[in-house]
Amino acid sequence: MNGSLLLSEKGSGFRERQGSPVAARLQFVLNELRLPTVKRLWAVLAEQSNKEGWPAERFLVTVMEHELAERDTRRLESIGWNPVAPRQTALEL
Repeated sequence: MNGSLLLSEKGSGFRERQGSPVAARLQFVLNELRLPTVKRLWAVLAEQSNKEGWPAERFLVTVMEHELAERDTRRLESIGWNPVAPRQTALEL
């Protein structure tokens, strides 16, 4: 498929996909879009989705849900939220 956005032909492995020109372009695009979690996880999740026969929509929503969850975590950590620490009441302050 000339001009295709497919990351690999069916049956090719994780390492082949990671080193492909399209994978290199994807790394650039994910940097530009500031999607660090997708950048970190896409190849592993792509391999899993290929093995398990996921539809493209499932793969896409899975990587995007990971991105959203990590953004929420980073945002909460930046304001000092710690889910493990006990909450102080106004009376304890």
